[in-house]
Amino acid sequence: MNKLSKWTSVGSIPELCNSLVYDNGTNVGVNNTSPAHQVDITGDLGISAPLYYSGARTIARDGTDNFYVGNNAGNTSTPNVAYGNTAVGASSLRILTNSAAANTSLGFQSGYNVTTGSANTLLGYRAGFNNSTGANNIAIGTDAASNGGSGVSLGSNNVIVGDYSGQNEEGDQNTFIGNYSGQTHETGDLNLFAGYNSNIYPGGSTTDTYENCVLLGPSSFVYNGTGTSTISNATAIGSNTVVGCKDCIVMGSISDFSKPNTRTLMGYYDIPASLGYDYRLYVKGMPGGRSAYFNGDAYCTGLFISSDANIKTSINNIDPETASDIIDNLEPKTYYFDTIANSRLNLPSGLQYGLLAQEVERILPSLVENQTAPSTKDSNLNVIEPEFNFKSINYIALVPILLQELKTQKEMIRQLQETVEGCCNNNSNSSGTKVRLSSESSIVLNQNDPNPFAEETQITFTIPIEIKDAKIIFINNTGRILQTVIINERGNGKINVFAENLSSGIYSYTLIADGKVIDSKKMVCNK
Repeated sequence: MNKLSKWTSVGSIPELCNSLVYDNGTNVGVNNTSPAHQVDITGDLGISAPLYYSGARTIARDGTDNFYVGNNAGNTSTPNVAYGNTAVGASSLRILTNSAAANTSLGFQSGYNVTTGSANTLLGYRAGFNNSTGANNIAIGTDAASNGGSGVSLGSNNVIVGDYSGQNEEGDQNTFIGNYSGQTHETGDLNLFAGYNSNIYPGGSTTDTYENCVLLGPSSFVYNGTGTSTISNATAIGSNTVVGCKDCIVMGSISDFSKPNTRTLMGYYDIPASLGYDYRLYVKGMPGGRSAYFNGDAYCTGLFISSDANIKTSINNIDPETASDIIDNLEPKTYYFDTIANSRLNLPSGLQYGLLAQEVERILPSLVENQTAPSTKDSNLNVIEPEFNFKSINYIALVPILLQELKTQKEMIRQLQETVEGCCNNNSNSSGTKVRLSSESSIVLNQNDPNPFAEETQITFTIPIEIKDAKIIFINNTGRILQTVIINERGNGKINVFAENLSSGIYSYTLIADGKVIDSKKMVCNK
């Protein structure tokens, strides 16, 4: 049977018998007669002392509920210290002391210098290597929270996940997620860095204090541009985004790292001009959408709107007649917003001046757009107020139309002045007839009737007998004189105006008596 013999006693007489050890000359079995390995054991194996391999302690259970697996894992120079610690990996949790508890370390030299720190979870090659006193930390990844061999202890309550993430961390309650995230951060608490290489801005001071900073996105950076040793409440969101001012938010990538904060930037404190920031707020809209939705009044000290000729096509002058027609058809209103029925829009109170979008849409449809007020929901996402649509007006686009009408009016005034001056000059060269008017001999120019008209209209007037020279001048909306009619009759009179050669539009006629402008009226031809 190849079992090793042993002595046993039956009563007081020694007797030779077989033991549980089987040796077939190649393998040895304990309670196993078919060993497949050099040593095969069937049944429980009890070890009351550490197990050594090549002279180094490899498996040990000492102190109070400590368990170590790996060459020199756990404190080998002072065994039976600490409690509730688990170390798997060569030289992990190497120098624990009595007060260290509930640490879990997995990986070569992970938690190597933990002395009094407790409740740390350190997973990865050299993870938490120099953490000596920090507690309640989670470090996962190669050299995560290893402190780069500087000998400075990790703080407490940090979550650091990623190769080389938080490598130099000394602060508390920081969260770094992603390879190299927070690698160069040293001091400061309550930071959140998420994304590959989300970090201190390259070339920035790593010894400054960074607190309450948030970096979200690969290669998102924080830069201390405050001129002090501390920067706080700085947020950068997006790949290749850099924030360098406190109490502000930056969103969107940049191509020139020498100018951080040049995309979407929102904040309360002034931005240092030395950093070359272009905007405090820059928002790029999506196709078919809006760049921003402000629910309430907005204030600014200046406003510029893009109007470069190089970014425009199909440039044409505004037709004066068209501009005049538009102005004549627009009806300005006074009104109050219904702030009770539409409270969620934060509409302004008090008397308002403006136009009605529905009326403008009939005349200038391109200046009116539909907007959507989003629905409001409670914490359970139940709709409290459904979304609804309302119309808005591009008031700024009305400015060029008003300018064109203003130019037309100025030209009309200029031509009328020239006409009046010519009449006066001609009269000065005559016999110098003097006109004396009284309430009994008034000059009257009446409004044409009908007005508007399509084919024909009539103008009535009253010209006293004392008037030597009288005429009516007809002018289009560009100020050009269409015709001058000499009035020879005195007293009540009339003239008929035919529109067969006129296009639709607004015209004016002026009565001039003895070189003086008496009155002007407007008439509308509508074919």
